Amino acid sequence: MNILITPPEKHFDRGLGISAWHFRDAANVLLESEKKRDLLSPIAYLQRHAIELYLKSLIYILHRKYDIPFGENYSLENPAISVNGKWKPLSNIHNLADLYSYFTSVFTICLNVLPKTTDWSISESLQEKINLVSGYDPKSTYFRYPETSNKIQDGKKSTIQPMNLDTTIKNFGAGDTSRPIKCSILLDSDDNVIDTYDLVAEPLEKLREALSEILECINNLHCAFLGELTKWS
Repeated sequence: MNILITPPEKHFDRGLGISAWHFRDAANVLLESEKKRDLLSPIAYLQRHAIELYLKSLIYILHRKYDIPFGENYSLENPAISVNGKWKPLSNIHNLADLYSYFTSVFTICLNVLPKTTDWSISESLQEKINLVSGYDPKSTYFRYPETSNKIQDGKKSTIQPMNLDTTIKNFGAGDTSRPIKCSILLDSDDNVIDTYDLVAEPLEKLREALSEILECINNLHCAFLGELTKWS
């Protein structure tokens, strides 16, 4: 496994894959932390960036292995992908949906020449999960900053969420005791309730699940590429 004993610039994919491994490993360390609930954005960012790097590595490996040319004077030294018919530098592309779409187009072309010793089938659900993540974070900024371009979407990633105290207490009294009530209540000078916030919210559950599932699938696919196409170089 030369990728573990040689510098990134010597790797078949110029270090894209090993960088993806490192971001994935960093996310896994945080997932083991006791504070993981409060680290939603850092964990999600690390996972999302790992996915982006994996996709770029897969694309680069296919182009290099099967001598697939890039368009508009791009090359292995300056790789690119085609987005809506226009070639753009790979380093400038952060949209997962665009990367995955281009990968699948090249991957499909290469299917007949890929080694038969591996099952190269990819679940159709992967596309749906990619689209979900890309919809929330098309520019790789959603988990990096508290505010982006959509205040409604921004509010969804906070682990402190607005709540209706009366409804919550009513549901709890009716038997919905699956999670504790832990909240902050803001009062005015006359002790009237102004705002109530849920302090144990679990936001973006489907998105977090999608990130983990995509990462596992893409990592497995990447390992197959390394083993079958680059001999772990």
